[in-house]
Amino acid sequence: MTDEANQAVVGTELGNPESAEVYLEAARHRLDTQVSANVALDNRIAAAFTVGSTVLPLTIGLLNQQFATVDTWVKLLLAAAIAAYVGLLILLQAAYSLRSMRFRPDIPTLQMHSLTYPRGALRQWVADEYARSILINDRMLIDKGERAKWGLRSLYIEGLLLSFAALATIF
Repeated sequence: MTDEANQAVVGTELGNPESAEVYLEAARHRLDTQVSANVALDNRIAAAFTVGSTVLPLTIGLLNQQFATVDTWVKLLLAAAIAAYVGLLILLQAAYSLRSMRFRPDIPTLQMHSLTYPRGALRQWVADEYARSILINDRMLIDKGERAKWGLRSLYIEGLLLSFAALATIF
């Protein structure tokens, strides 16, 4: 344990136990919320991948089956849709790769401190460790959300281009 962490634990021994309890509960709730947000982002990423991967081949297959020859500009729209799909894959993979959430405190360290620190000080230390996890997780969730947002925008572009290509074959 670092000197800074020791000072935090020692300093809380004189603090208000009720305040430490409120802090611990708020930090625990925030960490739980982050875990839920991470799961929701993963679900959104998986759904976008499923939709993008289903719509593209179906549309191209139907267009090829319905029309023996398609205009060059329809082919360009389809090529752009494929490019948007590739962008979707890259962005969603980049978002999905940010999976690791931080969960502090380290359990062996917590076990060791539970044997030596008073209850109030231990609660304060655990809340501080939760707060450290929250700060790390916040940055990761922001990055993951941004990547997922751009991946979803690629899906919208893909859908728009496929729609224009399908419309062009009708007229």
